[in-house]
Amino acid sequence: MILKKAYDGDKMRAFRALYGKNYVESGWLEDVWHCKEGDLHFMKATVSPSQPGVGR
Repeated sequence: MILKKAYDGDKMRAFRALYGKNYVESGWLEDVWHCKEGDLHFMKATVSPSQPGVGR
């Protein structure tokens, strides 16, 4: 039991992706910019803190 992993890395990445999706849907992102250079896509956004009073 000591040598077993406590979680699957793929599941943790999926959870983090869902967390980001919820952030976008909740309106925490503002001023989203997008730039494409060939096959590369660059994005930049202003992100509000999830805790009130932090970073303001």
